[in-house]
Amino acid sequence: MAVDQSRDASLEEQLAEQTARAEQLRFECQLARETQGRLEQERQRLERALADVRDDRKNLREQLASRDRLLDVIFRSRSWRWAQAARRAFGKR
Repeated sequence: MAVDQSRDASLEEQLAEQTARAEQLRFECQLARETQGRLEQERQRLERALADVRDDRKNLREQLASRDRLLDVIFRSRSWRWAQAARRAFGKR
């Protein structure tokens, strides 16, 4: 009978250890799921930020191209070339 009680105590001890280990694994699994959710939200936020930056870059390139076209029109105009020739003739730069 003492052997049975000892064996039962040992089994209860093993069961308690296994239960504690299972609880620890559940906690770690839950923590991993929460971390994964936060990382997914951060990834989505960064993707939106990247899309915004790409849109800004596209708009800036379009503005730059527009300004380049305007400058090209100005520098090719006869009045600009005449003004530059007059400045050179009178020694002003």
